[in-house]
Formats: sequence, C-alpha cells, structure tokens
Amino acid sequence: LFQCRSLTRLPPLPLTLQTLSLSRCFALTNLPELPDGLRVLELYRCESLIALPRIPSSLQVVDLSGCKAIQKMPDMPKQPALSVRGLPSHLKVWNERGRHAYSHPE
Repeated sequence: LFQCRSLTRLPPLPLTLQTLSLSRCFALTNLPELPDGLRVLELYRCESLIALPRIPSSLQVVDLSGCKAIQKMPDMPKQPALSVRGLPSHLKVWNERGRHAYSHPE
C-alpha cells in the first residue's frame, strides 16, 4: 500500500501473505497480527506507528525506515538471517540487547 494517508488500521491479514509493504501510511498507528509465513515486512515512513505486533519466526527482513514514533518492540526470533533495517536511533538499545521486548522510556 502506498500513500494511504488516512488509513489508521489494517484488517486481519491473509494467512498466506509473505510480503507486507506499507509506504507513507501516515495515520497508521498499529498493525494486526502478522501471519506465521510472513517473510518481508517493509514499513516506510509510517510515521504514527507506535508498536509492532509479535514477529513470526519466518521473517527475514524488517525495514522500519522513517517510522520515528515506534516506542515498543516485541521479542524477535534469534535467527542469523533476520535483517533489521532503518531502526530508529532511540531503539538501538533493543537491537544491542538481543532483540528482546523493549519499551522506550518517554
């Protein structure tokens, strides 16, 4: 989805979904549960997104470029193939501490 500026939430996602790519969905504040087979999660400039749901172990790429409002991160699977890109600077500690659930102090 591209430039769905007034989209605030998504419906439940198909269980067979492998790639979720959202760009410039400025009003989106949260995501529904992610399907277990999801491989790619690209969130570009979803500037109101404050938290991510549980991350499936199938995920290979997470891109959070421009998602500056994210304050809460879930535990992420410990797999060497998982690439996390565009992590906001205030969440670097989450990445450095083994990707365990984290809430940024406000």
